[in-house]
Amino acid sequence: MLKRPENTVNVDVVLALADYIEALPTKNDVESMGIFPASKTPVNFFSMRIGKRQYECGTIGCIKGILHTLYDIETNGYLNHGDEAKFLGVTENQATSLFCPLGWEKSEYTSGEAAQVLRHLALTGEVDWSIVKEKENAETA
Repeated sequence: MLKRPENTVNVDVVLALADYIEALPTKNDVESMGIFPASKTPVNFFSMRIGKRQYECGTIGCIKGILHTLYDIETNGYLNHGDEAKFLGVTENQATSLFCPLGWEKSEYTSGEAAQVLRHLALTGEVDWSIVKEKENAETA
């Protein structure tokens, strides 16, 4: 059996994750329907902002939480991304950038934006959240 080289993006998993996340409503969409998503429930929304500050980590609205739900990966905790990095075929720094992009606590990335970043990762091997902001800037210019 052929083995994928280390730090080679697991394209199939990354694209499946992108497709799954893109189909989810955002936390704001769910709340506008009068439903507040609870911690540790089946994945029914996407939010980069729900995490340890609001609940015990284990909420599943973020990229890392959804990855764990879909693939039942062992974890070493909220801030350690080594196991997820190996599973995705990226470095631990890349996993950290994917799960906790600069400003994630204040900026509500949409499921579509997260999917765009994941597809960019699958295509280029790079985690780059600026592609989302560049698109926003181009649309407002």
